[in-house]
Amino acid sequence: LSGYLGQYQTLSNVPLVFITAIGTITLPVISRALINRDNDRIKESISFAFKVSFIITIPAAVGLMLLSRTAFGVIYPGDPGGYKLLFFGSFITVLMGLIQLQATILQSLNKFYPVIATLLVGIVKIVVNYILIVIPDINIYGAIIGGYAGYGVTALLNIRVLRKTIRRKIPYISLLSGPLAASGIMGIGVYLTN
Repeated sequence: LSGYLGQYQTLSNVPLVFITAIGTITLPVISRALINRDNDRIKESISFAFKVSFIITIPAAVGLMLLSRTAFGVIYPGDPGGYKLLFFGSFITVLMGLIQLQATILQSLNKFYPVIATLLVGIVKIVVNYILIVIPDINIYGAIIGGYAGYGVTALLNIRVLRKTIRRKIPYISLLSGPLAASGIMGIGVYLTN
């Protein structure tokens, strides 16, 4: 089953390529705004980066989830058994994209140590993996549960650090609402036609 984990990770990491590009574009814009002490531009740039990230990762996660069996069958025709990992773990992509972007934004705001500290929370993922993977009924799915736990905790800590750093709230709910609604509609369409 561990071979399926590698296949799952390969497919679920594809959307993160675009998040890297967003981070590359965002970093100098936020750094320039920081130097100019333009707090409104900082918040605007951060909100825009998160919005674009959600526009990419949420529909990708829904698509990966609903088309997991088909994707595995096409890409790994000899052994498509790992589709269940992709089905259950597809939304880890959203958390990974969020963390990747948060780390880039915090670095552009000269906050290197909080990034390192929150990444150390990855120990949560390791511990959860270690505990759950050895349980025969859970097995490799423990890695998925550990991913949600580790990345979820890291994302929440980064949200807190970011809020303290810029002294403003990022409207995550409103940034998520559009991509979630569109992805829901897309998901219904995919489900009905697949």
